[in-house]
Amino acid sequence: MKSFRARILLSIGVALAGLLLVVPLAAADPPTPNPTKTSADRPWAVEPTDDGWQVTWRSDTAVPLRDDLPVLIADGRQIGLAQPSADGRTFTTSTRDARVARASTVELGWATEPRTAAKRATSDTSADWVTPTGPVLAADPGAAGRYPVQIRDYDLGDQAIELPALGDRSELRGRLYLPNGAPGKRPVVLFLHGNHAFCYGTPTDGGGDQPWPCAEGTKPVPNHLGYDAMGRNLASRGYVVVSISANAVNILGQFIPDSGHSARGELVLASLDLMRRGSRGQGALSYLRDRLDFNRVGLMGHSRGGEGVVRAALQNTQRAQPYGIRGLFLIAPTTAGRLTAPGVSTAVLLPYCDGDLADLQGQHLLDDTAFAGPNDRSFKSGLLMLGANHNFFNTEWSPGSVSGGWDDWEGDPTPGACGRLNPGRLTETEQRNAAVAYLSAFFRTTVGAEHKFLPLFDGSGARAKSAAKAVVRTTYTAPAQHRLDVARLNRSVPARTASGGAKLTVCAGLKPPNPDPTERPDPLPTTDRRHPACTDVLGASQASHWSPSPLIGNPPGTAVGHLTWTARTGRAKFALPKGERNVRRYDALTMRMSPTHR
Repeated sequence: MKSFRARILLSIGVALAGLLLVVPLAAADPPTPNPTKTSADRPWAVEPTDDGWQVTWRSDTAVPLRDDLPVLIADGRQIGLAQPSADGRTFTTSTRDARVARASTVELGWATEPRTAAKRATSDTSADWVTPTGPVLAADPGAAGRYPVQIRDYDLGDQAIELPALGDRSELRGRLYLPNGAPGKRPVVLFLHGNHAFCYGTPTDGGGDQPWPCAEGTKPVPNHLGYDAMGRNLASRGYVVVSISANAVNILGQFIPDSGHSARGELVLASLDLMRRGSRGQGALSYLRDRLDFNRVGLMGHSRGGEGVVRAALQNTQRAQPYGIRGLFLIAPTTAGRLTAPGVSTAVLLPYCDGDLADLQGQHLLDDTAFAGPNDRSFKSGLLMLGANHNFFNTEWSPGSVSGGWDDWEGDPTPGACGRLNPGRLTETEQRNAAVAYLSAFFRTTVGAEHKFLPLFDGSGARAKSAAKAVVRTTYTAPAQHRLDVARLNRSVPARTASGGAKLTVCAGLKPPNPDPTERPDPLPTTDRRHPACTDVLGASQASHWSPSPLIGNPPGTAVGHLTWTARTGRAKFALPKGERNVRRYDALTMRMSPTHR
């Protein structure tokens, strides 16, 4: 088996085309609440304020939580992020757009949803969509290991800890997966779920004004128990795994500017602190005494939990005694804050049929972090899982759960790319099995230093046996010390690079630009204005590299090279840097590219 160094790739650019990732437009909502009819037979109202208008939309039932951010839409235009009421039935926003006073319709929508129901091309039902290719690794990361797994739950109460970024108290609750008989101090992996229903049952008081803890007669949704297969697999391989509850942040985070992402990071570190006290024989987890190695830590975050664990990794760097976080595995993550995570190996798993975060915004973290640190010794891998949706990674978000989970890409019975009749759509079991394989392989690579699974992430096209029919397309940015960047194609191209009828330019962003959902007084530029837009055909929900952030608007997007040619003799030629022309130590030449859409 080749070593880690032998697998390093010679990288040539970010792309040789104007589009890297195209995602579908048709997605589905969670179960739809019934709008409350007013005397005017409409569920909304527009009222003047000192500096504009306040728009209110009401429902007679609670709106199910999603990881996407709610927005109000007037006559088809996003007018701003919507602030929910404590009972989840009323949503308000403020705007200076005078057109809302004349609006004929106001609706509740979601920040990343597309504006049309356009379908994907029929080519997505071809064999390359439904039939995985590439060699199957001899070792299967999804197979159970040698250690029996013991489960221990802990619960310090609904208001066990103050989270400064939340401005309120949160639960400390979790499930531990322990490898029985594993010798010495074991590596630690923590799971963090995303935004979902936080209480279930029938409240005796109608919910009241206090959203947390759960009202009398209801119980907390066990969102943290939805990753059981992942926890058991890693524990059987000798890892101590903890999956933590974040229900307080789910509800209270809706009422603060960053939607609770910083508080999620604080909760992750507080949970690790609880375990560290236990490893010293102190507190509620004293049975963990001398069992944990905090120099080998991995974090998994799903949806808003993905952004939460990135925040935790960044907050960790400011600590006097930081944890040794070596890997971040992000499943369908939000990237509303456009964070970067240099210095920590990261895999971003994007489910192609994501009906919650329809723009696959997690791509931004890969783009923004790829060259964020000139001496970054970590690697970054993008995993586009065809046929997978947003919810099925967590059993508590899936049909049959106590919170009434659903297939977030539903309502499309066609054989199109994500329709239920497409044989490439993954069942709940198939999707979770594939996720277990890639998650286990990633943490065994980054935290456990087992290099045999790197071909699943380095773009060489290997597959895991237990991923079965799942088709996963991979991109890879190698550690800085193990790659040579010949041409990043994210800045001006030197003269005479293209010849013979070929033309190579650098582009960034969309045309026309995305609307700014935050209504910032001085919005950030939609694109890098040094470069023309890459496409005037696609929208943000199709071109993830250039989707807007619902929290910070439209920061400059990823710049890429756009190559066109008018003759068969056209070519682009890139010169190796002086002193770097002996490439014998590299074993591959790679590039990221896609057909262009103008």
